[in-house]
Amino acid sequence: MSINITRRIYPVEVKKDLVVLLEWVSKQPDKTVYDLQEVIFNIIRVVTESSFRKTVLDLRQKYQLPEDFYTTPRDDDPKYEEWFNGHSDKVPVDPWDKQIAKVCQKYQLNPDKYGEFVLNYLYFGEVLPVGELVTLENNLSIDEPKYKARISLHKDKEDLPEGAYIRLYKDTTKNQLHEYIEKNWQIISFLQQFLTAFPTGRNRKAWLFRRDLVIYLHHSLGKEAPQIIDEIMKDFLTDENYDQDEEKYNLNDSNIRKIASDFYKDIQHSSDI
Repeated sequence: MSINITRRIYPVEVKKDLVVLLEWVSKQPDKTVYDLQEVIFNIIRVVTESSFRKTVLDLRQKYQLPEDFYTTPRDDDPKYEEWFNGHSDKVPVDPWDKQIAKVCQKYQLNPDKYGEFVLNYLYFGEVLPVGELVTLENNLSIDEPKYKARISLHKDKEDLPEGAYIRLYKDTTKNQLHEYIEKNWQIISFLQQFLTAFPTGRNRKAWLFRRDLVIYLHHSLGKEAPQIIDEIMKDFLTDENYDQDEEKYNLNDSNIRKIASDFYKDIQHSSDI
């Protein structure tokens, strides 16, 4: 049974964004891409949505941004700092500014998580995942020497907690860990209200998720199945992957289109409020 899937035709400016994202994905380890899959889904969803792009364009016109702001890399060019210094009282300059939060909420993005992305896309046209999480050790328990365990948080700069884990040591015992969780459960429960639920889409292996993402991006850029398969076989075929998932490598035109279609559905169903 053949699958009839219509290829989505994107404007040139959308394809440029997808090319940048594809280049970034191709350079990252599997785990990095896998861990950021929800962020990547949402970035693709909004940058390929004409309404979002129009909203950004309207804001650029409203704030009278210089046209080369979002067509050239910012690097260390002093023109950006000079412009912002002269307009900081008229334009949003922080990820938590009201206008940025308004855009996030309109497109089902968590402002605490995606504010920096929207800000950078507005001014610089950057589509890469930003606000990369840094681990901040939080002194949430004064009993770490006793239990040899502690709660640590992942935060995005000054925003709300984005993830939490319990830090263990080589000599942490089962009883110490159990007692630590019992003693600190009230803190853990408090933190959970800021965290997102476990993503139901994380049922792919890390390498397979990255492979399917690359297939989707190549397909969105208009490449045909033979070209895509050549890229995949060159970049993803390893003895380990082949032995474990031999059937996953039986790629043909129909499978390529189905992978692209399934990925598109995942992106359209993604949100992060």
